Amino acid sequence: MTSPFYNIFTVIELKEFTEAEAHQFIGAQNRKVNFTDAELEFIFSHLELHPLKLQIVCDWVMKNRQRKLSESALAEEITKEFGNFFIGTFDPRQFLRLKKAVSLDNIKKLWDIISGSKEQ
Repeated sequence: MTSPFYNIFTVIELKEFTEAEAHQFIGAQNRKVNFTDAELEFIFSHLELHPLKLQIVCDWVMKNRQRKLSESALAEEITKEFGNFFIGTFDPRQFLRLKKAVSLDNIKKLWDIISGSKEQ
């Protein structure tokens, strides 16, 4: 059976962000929602370069302001959400890996984007 929306909407395949684009995305979101230092640390330690995955991570960090889940419980919720969109293409164990190291260089790049000290 064919969808009634077939040939109405344009299909656009999203490619992964570069790391710089991911930082710009997070910086743009931060201007709207003012992530705390701990929230930014969580986002950067679970950095995903696919636009939808990064959006899901940021969204769940915002939801967690009221829920107050532990980092591991939050990571599990994000993994479940990934499964809703990336069925058969995503291994949830990938997300539950050890945190990536947050480098001072990455934090400086984000600060430059947020503060507007480097025009891109």
